[in-house]
Amino acid sequence: MFTYHQMISATPASVRNRGARVKLVPFKSKEDTDRNGIFQELHYHTYDQDGMRNTFVRVYNQNKLWVLCSCPYFRYTSEVALAIRNSSTIKYSDGSMPKETNPKLKPIVCKHVIAVIMDLLRNHLLPVP
Repeated sequence: MFTYHQMISATPASVRNRGARVKLVPFKSKEDTDRNGIFQELHYHTYDQDGMRNTFVRVYNQNKLWVLCSCPYFRYTSEVALAIRNSSTIKYSDGSMPKETNPKLKPIVCKHVIAVIMDLLRNHLLPVP
């Protein structure tokens, strides 16, 4: 699994900057357990000029995250690369390797996930490294 710091660092600055313009509306929250351990799952409706997206973040111990977003950027750039390391699930893509958008399989995330991570940091729901 990747940490939020690894995801933020791997994401291009242009995408990180666009995260500041995303509006967040918390939708659901739950605690649960899976093969990676105990987590707090946060589901947000995220809004930008293209409309509403569903963005999910699971927070595990040691700042490790599982993330998922319904936007096309995440689908074609992030989902498979993150799923390989248990930091996402194949849900919106067809599971094909991102040969053109992320050939090195970096832990890149979309602006919606960036916005949620930054909100969690601001609200002290993630520890600052």
